[in-house]
Parts: sequence; structure tokens; C-alpha cells
Amino acid sequence: MNRLERHTIALAVLAFLLLPSYIFAQANIRSEEINIVKEYKPKLANASKINFLPSLPPINQKPSNFEYNTPDRLLELKYPSKLIPAASIGKEKREELSKASVKAGVGNRSTTLLNANYYGSRENLHYNFYANHLAQNSLKLDHQAYSNNTIGAWGEQLFNKNTLKGDINYNRDIYHFYGYDHTTDTFSKEDVRQRYNKLNTTLTLKSHASNEIGLDHISTLSYYNLSNLNPLSENNISFTSTLSKNILERDTQLLHRANLGIGYNFINTTDSSVATQRQVINIAPQYHLSIKNLQFELGGDATWVNSIFYFLPYFNWTTNVIDNKLISFAGWDESLEIHTIDGFRSQNPFIGTNTPLRNSRVIDKYTGFRGYLGKKLNFEIRFAHKKITRLPLFINDTNDYKRFEVLYDRKATILNFSFGLSYQLTEKYQVTTTFEYNDYQLSVEAHPWHLPTFKFNLGGHYNLSDKIIISTAIFAQDPVKARDEAGSTITLKGIVDANLQATYVLNKNFSVFANFNNIASRQWQRFYHYPSYGFNGIIGLKYKMY
Repeated sequence: MNRLERHTIALAVLAFLLLPSYIFAQANIRSEEINIVKEYKPKLANASKINFLPSLPPINQKPSNFEYNTPDRLLELKYPSKLIPAASIGKEKREELSKASVKAGVGNRSTTLLNANYYGSRENLHYNFYANHLAQNSLKLDHQAYSNNTIGAWGEQLFNKNTLKGDINYNRDIYHFYGYDHTTDTFSKEDVRQRYNKLNTTLTLKSHASNEIGLDHISTLSYYNLSNLNPLSENNISFTSTLSKNILERDTQLLHRANLGIGYNFINTTDSSVATQRQVINIAPQYHLSIKNLQFELGGDATWVNSIFYFLPYFNWTTNVIDNKLISFAGWDESLEIHTIDGFRSQNPFIGTNTPLRNSRVIDKYTGFRGYLGKKLNFEIRFAHKKITRLPLFINDTNDYKRFEVLYDRKATILNFSFGLSYQLTEKYQVTTTFEYNDYQLSVEAHPWHLPTFKFNLGGHYNLSDKIIISTAIFAQDPVKARDEAGSTITLKGIVDANLQATYVLNKNFSVFANFNNIASRQWQRFYHYPSYGFNGIIGLKYKMY
């Protein structure tokens, strides 16, 4: 047995001998009973809170796609008629908005045309400068010429919840009283010249996002000054503001909308020796209810003109008869038309001096149907019974028959029927037509002077691969009654006016155009002694800069 083995055996014997004494010592421990009175619930110390309030990032206001154009006006008069919504048009590539454009042309009636636009944007600011010129001279009749000129600018600033827009422009329009017997009378150009100067400015503030109390608003402040060679001075300052609130009951799908409009209009007109001053104040509440297939509107307009008070009620309902394909409507609408020299000269630029300014009260009771047959065909049929107190009419002045005066029929009743149709044959071709019939019953005048019984419009638009664009328009009206130099009743022939416009796009920047008006060269008269220009055309070039 070696030395290591002897040491190992000795340690084992020693451990065995000490074990009983260790066990005996543990026996002296006192027994103890432990009672648990509640479950163990660990508790964490409070975490340190970060003092940080989350918020949304600033709204990124993207610039809007603005569309602007400068339509040509080769005829000295327009013939408005009721329009209907266009049929649905297929998806087309949106035209890139040009920064600047220039359009120039010349025509057979010594016509000159020039339109210029410059559009710019900067963050949420958009602005546009424009200038338009159009002039014609028939060369057949002395002084049968006119010139329309406009220069102006507008700007629009987008804010988080509101949009502020301003517009200022200056118009200078020149006409000549060429409606006289050119075989017996002779006038110099200065003797028959009429020039209208108009300065117009408008400022509009409009909400485009609901505020904390859910109110939408639009307010407009405008002013214009009109003058001519009579002499005439007309100043018009107006302010309108409308508040509206929508309330949707989600359980019943009832939509309520309440509108409140207020307005103030001050008109000061001095026409030669006649001075007219009017202050118009109006308050117009309105309520709108929409539920499923029914829409209902009820409102009124409390209007004060100087010291005279008018209450003008309004009522309208619309019913979805057949699944958005056939819609019926009916209503009662009373309004007050405040006549001005600016309004009259836009209808007839050959008015004379000392034009009396009255206000016309219109009661329009109507009913009809709208139809939407698929995505291609839309139509509207409307029947109306109108009563107009003080209906304005144009007649030749017996003291100076090349000028017109305004007279008012005390109480006129009009039975009206109108029909409109729009047909989208393809994504590139569309046809629209409107027809309007009016039966006049007058209380004083023998005839509705210079007003037709029916008017008809037919128009077509064709786009061939965005390279060739053709538009056609035909206007017609029946004969009208007028007064001659002696005050006797005469009949002016009916009007048929056919027009054609064509554009050929050469490339992204250049296009050529041609406009042809009164293709049949009919010498019709819209007003007595004022024959049309006959056939007139214009060709030109348009340049766009991107």
C-alpha cells in the first residue's frame, strides 16, 4: 500500500466518525409553523414617463391643377340657352398645364386676334397674368366695327383650411352705332363711336376644410366702375357671405345642411342727366334635407332695396324615380333682378342714354325630369310658368333710331318649355342640343320686342387622337317683332347661324387653328337696323411653353 492510498483511507474513516455528531447537532433546531396570509403580488416601481405629445406632420398642400383658356368671340353678340350636364366622358390623359401661351390670328373682316397667358406657382401660391384682344371691321358698311380688349391678373393663396383669391382686370370695348340708313345718312366715325371702360376687382375667401365647429364659409368683396362716352359713370360695390353646416345622422342616413347668406350691394349710376342710387341688403336662410332617393330644399330671401322690402321664398324637391336613371324635380323660386347699365350693355351694346333702371321680380314655378341612360346619354325636360314684374325690352329710340332704349312691361307671364340632350358617342365624339320655347303674355306691350319664341342649339365636338380637334355649332331662332322709325310693328327674319372651329396640333408646343362663323353668310339682324357681319373667318397659330 503506498502512501497516497494510506492517506485516502484515513480521511474516509475520519469523516465516518464525525457524521453522528453533525446529525445530533441538527436535532436541536426548534420546529416552527409558517402561515401565509395573502398571495404574493410583485410590484414594479413606476416607470419614468417621457414628456412628449404626438402630433400629425404638417399637411402637404399640393398645387391644384388649374385650367384656363381664353375663348374667342368673333360675333358681337351671344345667344345663351339652357345647358345640361355633359354625358360621362371616358378617361383621358390630363393635359399638362403650360406656363405660358400665346395665340394670334387674322381674318377676312380685318380681324385681329391676340391672346396671351402666363401662369406661375410658388409653394401654395398660384397666379396668372392674361391679355386678350379681338377686333373686326366688316368693310361693307361704314363703321360696322368693334374692338374688345382685356388685361388682368388673378392670384390664389392656399392655407391649411382656407383659400384666398383675388382678381383684377380692365376692359376697354369699342362699338359703333352703324344701324342707320347708309344711303341717306352720313356720320363720321367719331359721331357714332361708343367706348366702354370697366375696372373690376374681386376678393374671395373660401374654406376648403371644416373648422372646429363644422362650418364652411365663402365671402366675396367686389367692386367695378363702368364709364362710356355718354357720359356714364356706374359704381358698384358688393359684399356677400355664406355660412353652411352639414349634419349626417349615420343611423338613418339623413343629411341636413343649413345655409345662411347675407349680402350688401351699393349701386350708384349717373347716366347723362339721370342719377340712380340703390342700396340692397338681403338675408337668405336655407335648409336642405337629403334621404335615400329624396332631396328637399326650403328657404327664403329677405331683401331691402332702399326702403322697399321683398320676401322671396324658395322651394325645391328632387326624387330619384328609377335608380339614378330617371330623376324628377319641381320647385318654386322667387328672385329679384337688380338691373344695371353693365348688365344691359352686355345684352345690347347699342343702348342710348338716360336708360331707366328698375328692378324685376321673377316668380318661377317649374317641374321636369332628368335622365341618365348609361354613360353616354343625358337629357333634361323642363316645364315652367313664370311671372315677371317689369320685364325689360329693347326698342329703337324714335328720336335716334340707331340707338336703343329700355322699356318695361308692367306684368308679363311666360310659359316655358326647354329640352336638352347630350350624347357621348365615343370618348372622342360628343353631340349636344338644346331647345327652348317661350309663350309671352304681356300686360302693356303688344309684343315681346326682339325676344324670340323659340331658340335652338346643336353642337358637336370631335377629337382625333389629340391631333385634330373639330367643334361645330348651329344656332337658330324664329322671327321677332320690332318697331321701326315711326313706331310701327315690323318683323325681323329668323336666324340660322352655323359655325366651325378646327385645331391641328403640330407638336407639344405649336398648333394651328381656324374658326369660321356664319358659314351660310346670312344677313340676319339680332336687333333692328343692325345686320350681321356675314361670313367671317380667322386662322392663326398658338404656342405653349411648358
